[in-house]
Amino acid sequence: MLRQEAMKIDPDYAEAHYNLGCTYSAKGWLDAAIREYQKAVRINPSDAGAHVSLGNAYSAKGQVDAAIREYQEAMRIKPNDAEVHFKLGLAYKAKGQLDAAAAEYQEALKINPDADIREYQEALKISPSDAGAHYNLGVAHHAKGQLDEAISEYQQALRINPNNSQVHNSLGVAYRAVGQLEAAIEEYQEALRINPKYAEPHFNLVGDCLRCQGAA
Repeated sequence: MLRQEAMKIDPDYAEAHYNLGCTYSAKGWLDAAIREYQKAVRINPSDAGAHVSLGNAYSAKGQVDAAIREYQEAMRIKPNDAEVHFKLGLAYKAKGQLDAAAAEYQEALKINPDADIREYQEALKISPSDAGAHYNLGVAHHAKGQLDEAISEYQQALRINPNNSQVHNSLGVAYRAVGQLEAAIEEYQEALRINPKYAEPHFNLVGDCLRCQGAA
């Protein structure tokens, strides 16, 4: 009610139109939300957030071409926004433009390597042979304590690129966390075979060898 009153006083108040659009969107009133977002971006065309919200509303209605236009405009305003690249990738995927979708996912992950699990999973649906995405997905699982999933993703990354010392080391750390010390040691040794100057697996190897001796 306050937002509507604000717009009676100043119908060119872009933020009020945007906020009212958010309220409508939350209630599932997408047509009304779209009208308010459209007013907001007409008044303030440099508001990337309003373009994204408009794109989201279009996407929810299945108007993918319109959603793509809004995400592209948001990206023109904020080219380093990982979320916009990811949403644009989802829209391209919905259109069947898989190469374009993969490029946007990769750009999103380049900007934000700490992206959540869903983003890596979406990227891998399109580019299952992306070793880096498998590794980063493993790291995300690892951080959440989902060790079996982390080990699986590290292993998949190594099947694609067996010469990545960082992945071998991370796999070793995950093996250690589930109590597989011998497997962990093998991974540290492989990491050092690939990169003898890599310090972290040196420390991990010494520590886990001592643990193995203590368990014997």
